[in-house]
Amino acid sequence: MLNMPKNVPQDTTAEQAPRKKRLKGFLKTLLILIFIGYIIGFINDPFIYIIYSQLVFLFIAISIMKTAKINNVFLSFLILLMVSLALKKIEISVALVILYLVMFAGRSLVKESRRRRIFYFSSTVLIVSIYFLIFIVSHMSAKHHPLNDQSSKLESMKSLPYLSHVDDKDKKKEGVVKYDQDLCASGLNLYNSYYKPGAYLLDMAGNIRHTWLPQESHSNWQYVTACENGDLLVCIEDELLMRLNWDSQILWQKEMRTHHEIAVAENKDIYTLTSTEEVVFTHFMPVPIINDYLVILSSDGTIKKNISLFNLLKKDISLLNIIKIYSRIINPQDLLWKAIKSKLSHRLLLPRITSFDPFHTNSITIIDKNIEGLCKKGDVLISMRSLNLVGIVDIEKEKMKWTWGPGYLEEQHNPTFLENGNILIFDNGTRRKYSRLIELDPLKNQIVWEYHNLNLTPFFTDWGGSAQRLPNGNTLITETSKGRVFEITKDGEIVWEFNNPDKQGNGKKGTIYRMTRITDPHLVSIMLWNVEKETP
Repeated sequence: MLNMPKNVPQDTTAEQAPRKKRLKGFLKTLLILIFIGYIIGFINDPFIYIIYSQLVFLFIAISIMKTAKINNVFLSFLILLMVSLALKKIEISVALVILYLVMFAGRSLVKESRRRRIFYFSSTVLIVSIYFLIFIVSHMSAKHHPLNDQSSKLESMKSLPYLSHVDDKDKKKEGVVKYDQDLCASGLNLYNSYYKPGAYLLDMAGNIRHTWLPQESHSNWQYVTACENGDLLVCIEDELLMRLNWDSQILWQKEMRTHHEIAVAENKDIYTLTSTEEVVFTHFMPVPIINDYLVILSSDGTIKKNISLFNLLKKDISLLNIIKIYSRIINPQDLLWKAIKSKLSHRLLLPRITSFDPFHTNSITIIDKNIEGLCKKGDVLISMRSLNLVGIVDIEKEKMKWTWGPGYLEEQHNPTFLENGNILIFDNGTRRKYSRLIELDPLKNQIVWEYHNLNLTPFFTDWGGSAQRLPNGNTLITETSKGRVFEITKDGEIVWEFNNPDKQGNGKKGTIYRMTRITDPHLVSIMLWNVEKETP
């Protein structure tokens, strides 16, 4: 019997062939699954697409662990560990480490060469060391930076609705607390408490002159605006658009995912914003998003036109935003179970103010005059909070003709045109931690005036907010998150201030999305005439 030499190299061709075959099979299957994903994307059902994406990700994860034999086991686990840490899922990271240790223990029970056992032991020590190093460093960073905890809380709140109340530290400051009659712009003040049914008409002294409140109405009132005859248009967020007469009778209501804004044109057409959950195609891939629409209705509520914001702004959705969306899709703990619960309860699937909400359009201003080199009468000025962008839409051609903001704005609201052709913008400054008003020359894309927290009147709201330029040159500012509205002169002096006396169900002060000063003499006279009729 012949003894084979110990140092003769073994033929590895037989070992490599099955591995190559498995790899080719995996890649072929993956391409087929991606193709099917494209087909499902055309169905345009975000729920089906998310469930399918979860299954594909599960297949990929299992395939990697199954096909990565021996020397590739460590690499595959390291990749999965890095992904879970990047998604900030510490519990998944722990599970991966435990699973690797179990596999290592199982391998150790069988007869392996000394070299293989050394490899398993070394890789286990390395992977556990990497995990604990990252874990310790992240926790030390959080300990040395107290703001990190606040930031994480702020990030987690981004998927929640806006707050409808605020802690009121000074309960004595309610209603109108300052009123300089000589310096104020006269008129009536229209507002509603956020997410609470009912709207109020106040005189300058803070007296409630009229209240709109239907006998049967949804809650979630977000914004109200007055028509030229005294009717009230109500945006009930994500539910319906409603028109009330002076006596709070519902003239009509239309079920639609309306939000943030209502504007009335000279021809009495009604402009608003709606949202739909769609699967769109961008960066060569299907992506589930909340797509905003600019909708035009007739005065009786009939839809006349629907303009997709995705069609206007698809180039502004970054690849990073797409990556964030997919990082949430493939995370079953973050989205899958929530998606199933939402589907079963017939609720909205995709959360607002997250990566699924790439535009978060929050404002409409109908342009009432031609501005040479910029826009024409009938165009619309809009604001996209998630993009830090304001822009002008040509309604007839359905295209964006001017944009500005990234690098300058932080989650802005309520851009409006001034008489001089400039644009007044409420810039929230969510990360900057102070709000400001800016006046922009849109022809030069240059800020020509700024008023902010460093002036005599500090103010900050990380959501909502508005600025209305009044006929006498003053500016009415809504500080949404504090339920506060104040009027300043050109020099920044406060000449009128109002704190919402309305309380939510928990007894806390209600927030105000936007207050409007009605200064048109014709509309003011109609409303005061109606008030007089009510007076016994």
